[in-house]
Amino acid sequence: MVRRLLGTGGVVALSRVALGALVLLAVGMPLWERLGIGDAVRIAFGPYCHQRGDRSFELLGVVLPICARCTGLYVGAFVASIALPLVRSPRTLVPLWVLFASAAPMAIDLGLEHLVGAAPNAAARLSTGLVLGAAAVAFLLPVLVRAGEEILARCETRNSTSRA
Repeated sequence: MVRRLLGTGGVVALSRVALGALVLLAVGMPLWERLGIGDAVRIAFGPYCHQRGDRSFELLGVVLPICARCTGLYVGAFVASIALPLVRSPRTLVPLWVLFASAAPMAIDLGLEHLVGAAPNAAARLSTGLVLGAAAVAFLLPVLVRAGEEILARCETRNSTSRA
C-alpha cells in the first residue's frame, strides 16, 4: 500500500486527485450554492484568494469562489498534472529558472496593476495563472516523486537491515 502511494505512479495520481478536487470544488460552485454549502466553499478558498466578484468568473449566474488568476493557477496545475507525465518522465527535474520565467508574466501583470493602475482583463489574469500553475507542477512533481522514492528506499533499507 505504502509503495503504491509513495511510488512514482502514486505521487502522480495523488497530485491529479488533489488538483482535480480543487478545480471541481471551484467550478462546482453553482451546485454547492444549490446544496446550501456555498458559503463553506467560499470560506475554504478565502485564505488563498481575495475572491473579488469583479475579478472572478461567473458560471450559471453564480460567481466562482476564486478569482480569474487563481482559476488559472488551479486549472493550469491540474492540466499539467495530467499532461506532463504523458510527454516526459515525472522524475525529470525542471530547472528553477523555468519556474521564475513562468512567474514573470504574472509579476509584470501585478506590477503594472499596482504601480500604474493598469487593470488587466480576465483573460490576461487567467492566462498568467495557467502558465504559472503548469510550471509549478512541472517543477514540483519531480521533486515529490523523488522524495517518495527516497522514503521508499529508506524503508526498504531499514526492513532489510532489521531482517538480517
